[in-house]
Amino acid sequence: LGLAYVAAVLEKEAIEVQIQDFLVTKYSKGKLEGKIADFTPEIIGINSVTMNYPIASKILKDCKEIDRNIITVIGGPHVSFQSEEVLRESPWIDIIVRGEGEYTMLEIARGKSLKEIDGTAFRENRDIVLTKSRQWIENLDELPSPARHLFPLSRYRAISGECGLTTSRGCPFHCIFCVGHKMVGKKGRFRKPKLVVDELEEI
Repeated sequence: LGLAYVAAVLEKEAIEVQIQDFLVTKYSKGKLEGKIADFTPEIIGINSVTMNYPIASKILKDCKEIDRNIITVIGGPHVSFQSEEVLRESPWIDIIVRGEGEYTMLEIARGKSLKEIDGTAFRENRDIVLTKSRQWIENLDELPSPARHLFPLSRYRAISGECGLTTSRGCPFHCIFCVGHKMVGKKGRFRKPKLVVDELEEI
């Protein structure tokens, strides 16, 4: 859903987007190279949690080896809280998106100066720069519906894959095993029930 929301925001602003899901289609560098040759992207973004960060990082490394001019971006909980460490250890990663990524990624895609984009981490010369945290999206209803049409839905159906749906963001609790409130804030933010039902009907 994270990628689907980011893609929807970009498409709404007439920015061309593709999504490649290498969880349901076996990954290979050759396959990635073919996709890059066909689409010729300026930016490649990927999301990850701690468990799959190593493969996510490797994919971005492969991207740089295929075309060093591609801007590589990564988001998700792991890199949001380990930004400096990730940038020091992974020179093939150009930008980290910290926290909610929809509008951060939009500003990156528009070419805005990274120093002026809240919620990013990047290198400047030999220094690592962390901009201030981005404010939470207060009105979730302003976000377009996730761009599910960019995913290989038939493959999910073939493996009886489940479909995710967001009704709210934010968590007021402080469970010691969870970073949820650090990623999406402590205040609950809720979508209008009608929009949730509309999305269910669309699905």
